[in-house]
Amino acid sequence: MLLYKNFFKLLVKYKTVILSYLIIFGFLMTMIGLFNSDQSSGVFEEASFTICYVDEDDSALSRGLIDYLKHSNSVADVKDKTETQVEDLMFFRVYMHEFKFEKGFEEKVINGNADGIEYISDLPSGAQAYVLSNQINNYINTYRTYLKMGYDNETAASKTKDSLTSHAEVIVNTNEAEKQGESNFIYNFNQNIWYIMFTVMAMSAGVVIINAMEENLSQRIEAGPISRKKRTFINMAGLVTFGLALYVIVLIVNLIAGRGSTTIRDYFWIIAINDLLATISSCALIAFITSFPISNKSINMIAILLGLGFSFISGAFVPQFLLGDKLLTIAKFIPTYWFVIVNNMTHSQGYSTFDQSKVFQSFGIQILFIVVFCLGTAVVSKARTELKK
Repeated sequence: MLLYKNFFKLLVKYKTVILSYLIIFGFLMTMIGLFNSDQSSGVFEEASFTICYVDEDDSALSRGLIDYLKHSNSVADVKDKTETQVEDLMFFRVYMHEFKFEKGFEEKVINGNADGIEYISDLPSGAQAYVLSNQINNYINTYRTYLKMGYDNETAASKTKDSLTSHAEVIVNTNEAEKQGESNFIYNFNQNIWYIMFTVMAMSAGVVIINAMEENLSQRIEAGPISRKKRTFINMAGLVTFGLALYVIVLIVNLIAGRGSTTIRDYFWIIAINDLLATISSCALIAFITSFPISNKSINMIAILLGLGFSFISGAFVPQFLLGDKLLTIAKFIPTYWFVIVNNMTHSQGYSTFDQSKVFQSFGIQILFIVVFCLGTAVVSKARTELKK
């Protein structure tokens, strides 16, 4: 009991490290929450771009298409300017895009060939280019459809514009948007729990364990009736107690920040169990690492490398669908991957459909990792004891 109390007396010395990480993490999560709140706006805005054009065809199609582009973009005719002047306007970002409708453009479109339009942009493969190309293609395809229905060119152009510029009224339910923002915050908050738990505990409680197992101190303690095996158990108990204290704080944050959100309403018990397993697996991994003869500086370096590395390849920082199959195959051999898998299923932002059987499978694998780390700790501690005899 004395060593157990002493564990926390030593832990108090590292309160600055603990508070620093918690404050930094809290600040980052607050920024994420504010960002999600800003996205929950009740206003729908259509994309608008700056465009200049030269219409050499002067047909019903080219005039109609230009008129359609004016509906949601800033469009200007530059036929009276030289090529050099237009290039200067593009260079100084007065216009971001230039279109040129060559002679015979309408005839080519009617015959099934739209190569008559020349498109110029600083970012030809960017998002703006995609949106504009999509607008033009929609107009051309709709125009062809009206021609097939028997309308003349002018009528087809007019009806095409009317069809594409008629939008249904968009109403955003702000209450639901606020709930979605809360769900986004909860998802991002829990996505980083394994990293913050492991890093904070490794750089504070991990250092305490290393100091407690220091050679000279260890020999003085072993002169008494307390064996290395018992001290390892006491250190593990103190580490888990500290981890559970952090876990309670995490649960409180989830309940307060996510009150009324769909994520907490539907998946709170899953999040609670997943965060608990993340806490215990972090404790078990730290106990395994500190069972080796390493220094204080080494545990700090290991905490940063493993914390960031495990979180990255597991998809905590980058969505899993963006990671390669080979990287994900490697990630399956660390507990963080299975923690992220479960968290992804509690929110649409995780790009993963909820599957209860897969949730329990992930829980089971995380428990298996905890058992393996604990057995590894026991084996290494016993080996170190045997070597000293």
